[in-house]
Amino acid sequence: PVGLSAKIMNRSTSIAAIAHHTISLFARGRGSSSSSAVARHAMASASPDGASPLPAARFNPAAIGRRIRGIVFDMDGTLTVPCIDFAEMRRRVGVHPTEGDILKIIQGWDEARQKEAHRVIAEIEEQALRDMKVMAGAVELCAELDERDMPRAIVTRNVMSSVDFFHDTHFPLPPFHPSLSREWQPYKPDPASLHYIAHQWNVKSAELVMIGDSCRDDIGAGSNAGATTILIDEDKRWSGVGDERLPVRPDFIVHDLFEARAVLHELLDMVGGAGGK
Repeated sequence: PVGLSAKIMNRSTSIAAIAHHTISLFARGRGSSSSSAVARHAMASASPDGASPLPAARFNPAAIGRRIRGIVFDMDGTLTVPCIDFAEMRRRVGVHPTEGDILKIIQGWDEARQKEAHRVIAEIEEQALRDMKVMAGAVELCAELDERDMPRAIVTRNVMSSVDFFHDTHFPLPPFHPSLSREWQPYKPDPASLHYIAHQWNVKSAELVMIGDSCRDDIGAGSNAGATTILIDEDKRWSGVGDERLPVRPDFIVHDLFEARAVLHELLDMVGGAGGK
């Protein structure tokens, strides 16, 4: 209904209104009993004043209440504080910002030029390891996912040695599994990595959440796979999911992992216990 849509786009939207909208969406496609359960959970999770954990501009109403059986994280800028200067990397490698995907461009070069480009990239990434810090809220969020038997994975365009370094020196919980690095191709935003993870977990790609700070790579991969997407926007670049500047529109925009946790707990239907292989 038009009136309901107007409510949802209003910044003062309450969880009760969101839950009512969710019932309408799910009753048409997934059954009223499931949607009612999600609605009750949403209302029970609401803050005392009934406010949504996010302003209405920062979520897609159609994503509310989706069943989620696994979480996929980007690493740099998501699980760790961003410390790679990608503009400097492009400058040193010789790829202009307007030229597109740096890794794909390098693949088209002759062997000697590729070797030099990867040497420069490795040097920059090694410095990033020395500067590595875990993102605030990452360990707490992952510990809660483990308690709920919710599988978690990493898909990164960084190298596997950086992922191993993160696990060995900065992350006190069991490693993410699978952990797919730059050695695993095709890279994000190709959805193959998410389809592979879904297969490993015996779930559907549509039952995954992709969380990352790159709209093009992370949100692109998630969207291409049919997964729910959460964009980490620490710098508050985007006005909302309808921002016309977005190259790919996420389902949710959050400013940190604490807001991501609120989305997972209050606006999505997380079902743990996904089967693994």
